Amino acid sequence: MDSNLFELRCFFGGGIRVYYTIRNQQVVLLWVGGDKSSQSRDIEKAKTILNTFE
Repeated sequence: MDSNLFELRCFFGGGIRVYYTIRNQQVVLLWVGGDKSSQSRDIEKAKTILNTFE
């Protein structure tokens, strides 16, 4: 993953993952998430969204 991209794992249900970054000391949710089965696609989507901030 990108050094500015972080993953928050929620250990309920199917092990949901939510991706976020930190900008100017604020957490920015990238509105991408999923479970293990979609992890690779979710990371690519999160990177695309993250690149719009840069």
